[in-house]
Amino acid sequence: MNPIILQRCKDPLEREFYLRMTRKFGWSKNVLVHQIANQSYEKFLSDQTSFDQALTLLACAPW
Repeated sequence: MNPIILQRCKDPLEREFYLRMTRKFGWSKNVLVHQIANQSYEKFLSDQTSFDQALTLLACAPW
């Protein structure tokens, strides 16, 4: 696990978010630090709509 993420992010979901985004986009250390400082995780959460949540619930439903 990335030590920057471990040091700066206490919430496990936030850590997972930054780990996934770092891997997906190939963020450098400086970009990762910038993303954490800009609170990208919080912005991502606030951008979620009820439609997104409904799709997630439907995808997880035991049909």
